[in-house]
Amino acid sequence: MQESSSVTSTSESSTGCLTDLVAAALTADTAVPPEVAATVLASFPESVASATTGTDEVLAGMFVRSITVNGFRGIGQPARLPVQPSLGLTLVVGRNGCGKSSFAEAAEFALTGDNKRWANKSKIWKDGWRNLHDGTRPRIAVELQTECPDNPLTISGSWEPGTALEAGRWTTERKTGGAGPLDRSRLAQPLELYRPFLSYSELGSLIDGTPSGMYDALHSLLGLDDLTTALASLQRRRLDLDKAIKETKRGKDTLLTELSIVDDERARTVEKHLRARQVDLEALSRTVLGAGESSGAATSLSAVTAVELPTEAAVEAALTRLTATTTRLLGAATADAETSSRMLDILVLATELADGADCRCPVCGEGRLDERWRGTTRQSIADIRARTAELAEARKQHASATAQVRELIRPLPAPLANCPIDSAAAALAWREWAELAVGEPASLPARMRVRYQRVRAELTALQGRARTELAGLDDVWAPLARQIAAWVDSATALVGAPDELKTVKAAEVWLKSAAVTVRNERMRPLTELSQRVWTTLRQQSNVELGDVVLEGTAQARRVSLDVTVDGVAGAALGVMSQGELHALGLSLFLPRATAEQSPFRFLMIDDPVQSMDPAKVDGLARVLADVARTRQVIVFTHDLRLPEAVRRLQIPATVLDVQRRERSVVEVRVSIDPVRRYIDDARALSLTRNLPREEADEMIALCCRLAIESAATTKVRRVLGEHGFRQSDITEQLDKAERTVQKLALAVFYDRTRESDILAHLDTELAPWASDVVRTCNRGAHGSTRDELGDLVNRAERIAKWLNR
Repeated sequence: MQESSSVTSTSESSTGCLTDLVAAALTADTAVPPEVAATVLASFPESVASATTGTDEVLAGMFVRSITVNGFRGIGQPARLPVQPSLGLTLVVGRNGCGKSSFAEAAEFALTGDNKRWANKSKIWKDGWRNLHDGTRPRIAVELQTECPDNPLTISGSWEPGTALEAGRWTTERKTGGAGPLDRSRLAQPLELYRPFLSYSELGSLIDGTPSGMYDALHSLLGLDDLTTALASLQRRRLDLDKAIKETKRGKDTLLTELSIVDDERARTVEKHLRARQVDLEALSRTVLGAGESSGAATSLSAVTAVELPTEAAVEAALTRLTATTTRLLGAATADAETSSRMLDILVLATELADGADCRCPVCGEGRLDERWRGTTRQSIADIRARTAELAEARKQHASATAQVRELIRPLPAPLANCPIDSAAAALAWREWAELAVGEPASLPARMRVRYQRVRAELTALQGRARTELAGLDDVWAPLARQIAAWVDSATALVGAPDELKTVKAAEVWLKSAAVTVRNERMRPLTELSQRVWTTLRQQSNVELGDVVLEGTAQARRVSLDVTVDGVAGAALGVMSQGELHALGLSLFLPRATAEQSPFRFLMIDDPVQSMDPAKVDGLARVLADVARTRQVIVFTHDLRLPEAVRRLQIPATVLDVQRRERSVVEVRVSIDPVRRYIDDARALSLTRNLPREEADEMIALCCRLAIESAATTKVRRVLGEHGFRQSDITEQLDKAERTVQKLALAVFYDRTRESDILAHLDTELAPWASDVVRTCNRGAHGSTRDELGDLVNRAERIAKWLNR
């Protein structure tokens, strides 16, 4: 892999302004008219959101300091897993069942409120979350470090005896101030985009999960949601314009039909305007305005004529369905559903008891539960299930049919209540009809048919009288004039709509076509990073990872993986080994989890080694080491091949050993860390007799110097990190401290320029030989005796311990 700086630059490049990409594509396409280009750009939100999440600044730069667990899953008495809260690799090693994964699950549960191990699975996966030996009052506490001087941030959860997993009381607390309720909503979006947890069960789901799941995650991560928003905006505008234009045309056709039957000169004038190729809306308005005020009676009578009842066919169809569903419900309800349900439970338990072997009845002790009994009982279970299923479906259909009938019934319309002519009979009939909306469903068919015929007859008679009255009024033109005026207003608002519709259609077609290119451009850096990770992980595999492409839209969206075996595409995922699938899943996980805009500066990976061959384990170690340059990487594993590969490849790492004693007592101890490894190497070299003396002296001094520098680096990262400094700023200071004395000055005085003071300070505060040890480590231990070399190693170890006391 390339150096870690490439990871950062890749992540940053993927968050460039989306509108810049679209604008560049529009500029390059000379066939796009200016108005279409302007419409495309205007469809994006005013402030295009990048892939950043708006996470609180106090939560940015999050590292893990420790995980304390009590009474949760495999851990009984309180056990604490301490972790250096800075960049670097930590391996948590222990046999299966030692409790190491309980630490990982506890941290994931504390931050997310869930755990992928049991998410979307049956309840049995959650059962037994309390530890069997000390689970009365479980407690989880995760200490975090963020870019805030008020460190640590502690997220704690506790449970009362007998409460469910979901009933935990969660709090959050800073170094200063009291504890308050935990608000996980602040982390919801970052967790969705940059989830830093990866368990063994998730590795496979990254490949074989839902086609749209990874698409949505990558789409949001790359800030492409605004592209979807822009396309949706153009689509809505197109549909709105198209609907408005069609409604205006329908309104015009309706007016022409109504005008044709009116014997009025004004109607002829309006008809002439409406039939013109270009409607003169101003002239039409003058014609309408010249009509004068319409009478209130005409308006009321027109409203009466517009009142409608549901059709007789609709009423009859709804009542027929209600009658049928009522009959079905009565038939299904003859069986006692509750008794059948209890009987079903008993029979199921009995068949489970007698599964595979004859036995006596546990109730009477005499009858035998043999194969004949089991066959009869299975048929009874099937019959009971069929009856209860039929009853539930019958109730559902009956409720739907009842709702359909009641939807046909409407309250008394206002025109009937305020009719200027005698409408008492029609209003009474309608009120009786409206009362059926709250009646019993069983009586609806008979009553509704009678009342429908009555209200229909009264309404028909009333509307006939209303039309007769309208015919005799002088202001017969007024209602039509109002319709014309309303149409003119709508048509005026849509004067430029046809041209705009053409522009919007063109903009939508262009953006749909360009979306593929834009997605691929945003996806390219992430694809390149995935390919680099896979190249390191594959280690002798014949499988190659090509492009990772976002394809499709809506329900057809998915992430397409260009995977080939020996250059042949198409069937790679089907023939890849489980180890190769896990390596591929890790290649897709790391680019998302290490995105520069993520607030999480840690990754927590549980058991990634399973199913990997030795070569891939070496590749995994190299990948983890590379990621650890810019992240805190915590890996839980029972497979000793990973720590062995880390040691063999000389990868700086801390190894924590987790051991379990009786009654779920879990202990954590440091097996090896960079300082201890250098000291152990120096001590081993000093005891090796067959090495050339000059080369051995040089190597021993080098190991001692590296141990002291590693201790200094650890202290600088720990102390400055606690005070809220960004790890990138800490790294910059360490990089500038090129010499050992500068690193020591930075660790002791937090000022690398005070290198002239540091040696005297060591002699005064630690021991008078301290400065000589540092000088010897720098120039080499040439000519030293075996005892002197042993003293050098021991004293270098004391300096390292003093720095981190």
